Amino acid sequence: MAIRLQRKRHCASLAEAEAENRRGMIACLHASVVAAALLERDRLAEAQAVLANRLDVVERCGFPDIILCAYRTLARIVLGQGDQRRALSVLDNLDALGRRRELPRLRLYALAEQVRIHAGHGWTDAVDKLVRGIDELADLFEHEATLPLQPEYRLVAAIAKVHASLARDDLDAADRHLDAADALATALHRRLDEQRVRVLRAVTARRRGDSRALLLLREAVGMAGMAGQLRVLGDTHPLATQMMEELRSEHMFAVTRGVLPQIGSLVHVESYCSFRQVRRNFTPVEQVKDILPHAVYPLVEQLQAGTGLTEDEIALAGLDVSPEGEVLRRLKVYGLDSVLSVFPTREQALDAVGGD
Repeated sequence: MAIRLQRKRHCASLAEAEAENRRGMIACLHASVVAAALLERDRLAEAQAVLANRLDVVERCGFPDIILCAYRTLARIVLGQGDQRRALSVLDNLDALGRRRELPRLRLYALAEQVRIHAGHGWTDAVDKLVRGIDELADLFEHEATLPLQPEYRLVAAIAKVHASLARDDLDAADRHLDAADALATALHRRLDEQRVRVLRAVTARRRGDSRALLLLREAVGMAGMAGQLRVLGDTHPLATQMMEELRSEHMFAVTRGVLPQIGSLVHVESYCSFRQVRRNFTPVEQVKDILPHAVYPLVEQLQAGTGLTEDEIALAGLDVSPEGEVLRRLKVYGLDSVLSVFPTREQALDAVGGD
């Protein structure tokens, strides 16, 4: 409740400041905080609009926390939009700004974010170079002015080294760095970092083949959800997002196992999905050929879980793709004698049966 009220105050303050001057110092400082809050709620387009044409004012007038907030938010927005090159460029600019102003904390976060991005692709040479850069900053946090920031430096460095260890498949090192990061995040009351550590523990467990991996991820997602941190998976590790899809599938399979026996036999199953066209020279039909396995296989697995049928007894019977990217897929279930339509939303189900 306190976090929600604080966000509302910032939004109200931003509106008041914008009424006077959108690019004024006060408006731009509030905009950095509001954009970060919108990003946490996975509202990327709104966050980007709030920051638009303001970064130069933030850089010129803001104090380090606000500058860091604005740059990290922008980097994560464009990364969430799939523009990795621009995200890395934003982080390079943050690193350069930290050098010019002799603010090692800005450089620390710029390097750590780059480690996370490169490690997600398994680019170990780039990761190792960035980690060496983080280690070289250690002496800068020994000075009297920066000594209070040393625990934060150790926390950010530890999390970056978890990503580096996962990229190198050094799971023992990942566990050691996770233990260090967990202790530091708890001591510093860094709740978001605590959630990230939980997610990384789940990812490490999955890489080990530990059966508790999904259980750990479910706990991390639940804790993050209560705090309103909806992007903690995507902003932590790409494998965590894949694991989340498995969790959703487990839930769907459980529902199917409970519902299908009450319906009886099946001969025809339909389900619907939609997607955004990725680029103009790539038609929806061409795109669906690429994404089709992701759309059809979960439905086949769901039917198998609920009916006990083999994959040979379930086949793709038809596929309709609209120019807008809507997909209707039909599966034929052989040897059975009734019909089930599967709808992704309550509204589509009501339309089908003529409900209100």
